[in-house]
Order: sequence, then structure tokens, then C-alpha cells
Amino acid sequence: MNPVVDKVLKRFKRAMRASGIPIGKMGERFLSPVVGDLMRSDYTNHAFVEFTTGCNLKCVYCASRQAGYKAMDLDLSRFEDILRDLKAREVSLVSVHGHGETTTVNRWRDYCERLLDEGMRGADLRTIVRNMTMIRDEAFAQGRKPPRFGWSIVVSDKTVFGLSDLAAFGLAQNVRRFTFCNLVEYPSEHDGFFVRPIARLSERETGRLPGLMRRVSETIRRRGAECEIQEPLLDSLKAHFDEGRIADGYAHPTHGLNGIEPGPSYPRGETRTRDCLDPWDVVFIGADGSVRPCCVTQERVGDLYEGPGLGAMLNNSAIKAYRQGLVTGRLKKPCLNCHMRGWTDVETLRFKVRKLKLIRRLRRLM
Repeated sequence: MNPVVDKVLKRFKRAMRASGIPIGKMGERFLSPVVGDLMRSDYTNHAFVEFTTGCNLKCVYCASRQAGYKAMDLDLSRFEDILRDLKAREVSLVSVHGHGETTTVNRWRDYCERLLDEGMRGADLRTIVRNMTMIRDEAFAQGRKPPRFGWSIVVSDKTVFGLSDLAAFGLAQNVRRFTFCNLVEYPSEHDGFFVRPIARLSERETGRLPGLMRRVSETIRRRGAECEIQEPLLDSLKAHFDEGRIADGYAHPTHGLNGIEPGPSYPRGETRTRDCLDPWDVVFIGADGSVRPCCVTQERVGDLYEGPGLGAMLNNSAIKAYRQGLVTGRLKKPCLNCHMRGWTDVETLRFKVRKLKLIRRLRRLM
């Protein structure tokens, strides 16, 4: 963060603490005139651009592994138009990925399709490392700085007790961010192997998990990399180790994409919402040309090929419905069933939205 912006926010935070007024109420009083309409977003920080939905890994727990799955590619003949829209939104971070493996596009297509035609359906860590190596080699060949790699790791009964070795291997490959996700279940294929969420492990097995996850996260952070354990995975752990803290809550199954995972627990009697700023700060451009507020929902807020441009689409009624739902707690179904974000109260989220808008405005002034 810009040092001046950071200094302003620290002073503001001290003033809030000294006042004794709840954070959201203080935000309403002081930030509203500055940041304006909560439903509007003039800038986007993070854009996901999905070049393809095809993949050469075929993990058994992934939607791309299911029978009938059809891959598609982004129309890259429109790349300059996409770039122009992203620049107009002042996007500072672009992630070129989505539900597919980007390295299968264009120059690696023939190679990957030949592997798939040969029936190599099982995921292989060597393939992931090979993809990373090719990306780094291409960057060096062009005189560019190689990108920072992050791994998203699905934790299941088949993977959880090997996480220490996997983290050590990733660190050796210079992976700089590790995200641990809960397993979303898909129907088992006849030629696949059965995987289960960690919530279904035996009592003896689950007794090993807290220490294991703690050691893994400490190892990653000690090596200077980032570690995130997503909320649904933490909820699975709480179900076994922290019964007292969730005694007043309840759990129900939620649906993420086409799969099912155990839902989170949260206290009754509060106006709860998802702890999510994506509809204000993120855009997902799908390989099919769909424009979405995040990578979880399949609902379009616009069409890249037919729409009026990102600037208009990211402030239309469709995306404002997501924002309105989040700041009121009247969540749209994709947000209610989201398996990526945890829960918070409406007051805190409204303050976070105002803070986000204030930071973007201050950065422009600097």
C-alpha cells in the first residue's frame, strides 16, 4: 500500500477506536460523503481471464473430469478489446486462469491433446511442474520476470496426510502462495478412485489434523510464502475439534458449482453476510465470453462479445443485485451457497466496502 494512504488509514483507525462508536457506524458517518454510492464501483483491482476451460490434468474431484464436460477457448482475436477494457477499469492484477489449464492454449495444444488422446487421464504432479517450467522458460526467453506461482490444494482423505511433503515440494519449486480448499464432491467415475472430505475421516484420523495443519502453515510462512486455509475447510475442522464454539449454530449442505460440500455454521439472531468484496473489486471473464462478479457463480452480469463494455456491465442492475444482497444480508443464491468465503456481519462488510472505495480514491490522488 502507498505509505501516505497507509498513514491516513492508520490515523482513521485510531480515531475509531478512541470514539467507542462501532466500526460500521463510524464508517457511515465519515466515509459516506467521501466514497459515494455503495452500489457503484468505478475501478476493478483483480481480473480473472479464463483463456480455456480445457485441462490436461483430469483430477478426479474436478468438474472437467465428469462425463460430458466440454472445453471451450476464449476468442483471443478480441484480446486488444479486452485489454482496453481492463486498462479503463485500472485493473492492477490479472490472473490468467479459471477452470482450465492455461498452458494448453495455442502453442501447447497439440502436445496436451496427444497426451489426452493416449488416455493419460490421471493427474500427475510432474505435469503441473512441467507446465510451470514452460511458463518460466518462456518468460526468460522474452526477457521478462517470471510470474509468482500459487497452488490451490484440495484437501481430502487421500491428500491430507501428505500435505507436509506436498508443501515442501512446492516450496522447492518456488511456489509463493498455498491455498488449502475443502473437497467439493462430484459423482465418482467408474474408472476413478473414491475420495472423501476430511469431515468423514475416523475419530482417530481427525485427531491428527490440528497439529498437521499447524505444522504445514508454519513451514510455509517460515519460508516467506503465503498460506490460506479457506473457511469451509476450517468449518470441517471445527465440526470435530470445537463443538462448544458452534453449539449455538447449525450446519446445512451447500452447493458449489455442480458439487456438494458441508456448509458453514453461524450464530442465529444476527444479520449475517458473506465476507466478500468481489462484486466491487473483481471481474471474472469466462472462456465463453461471460462476465461474472467472481469465479464461483455461473450467472452472467454481461457478455464480453455482445455487451456495452466492462465499464457499463460492472455497474448494471445485475451486478448491483449482488452488491445489494451482500450489504443487506439478503444474499443471492450463489452467495448464500458460496464455498469460498466465510461469514461476517452486515455492518462490518459495509465498512469494508467504504474502506475499499476510499483506498482506491486516495491512490488516484497520490
